[in-house]
Amino acid sequence: MNTDTGVSVAMDEVDYLLRSDDSTHFSVIVKNGNPVVDVQRVTFSKKQATEVDDVVAEQVRIYPNPVQESLHMSGLSEGCRVEIVALDGRVVKSVVATGSKVSILVNDLPQGSYLLKTAGTTLKFIKR
Repeated sequence: MNTDTGVSVAMDEVDYLLRSDDSTHFSVIVKNGNPVVDVQRVTFSKKQATEVDDVVAEQVRIYPNPVQESLHMSGLSEGCRVEIVALDGRVVKSVVATGSKVSILVNDLPQGSYLLKTAGTTLKFIKR
């Protein structure tokens, strides 16, 4: 389940939804005890990252995938931090979005799989 606040929660981790007094917002109560508050909308997705498909999760989109030179992202919020993380957990690149679209040169990264993390979303991409 993806919320409009930028937080994604697996459905098996959701305990219940709690409506607030103003009838326009609600909270997602998560089994680990950390609520997601001020939610107005949730979406559900089963999209899995594959080597041949562009990756789509919530509104954030990365392309092309696999990538050789420059990784493009859209659907970002201005000011959000975007990190490229190696599978061993090291942050190898980090930028702050200055608009809804960002491009990051990745031609200096070794070939392999990487994670792109931003605003509660984690996407996998492949560097060729």
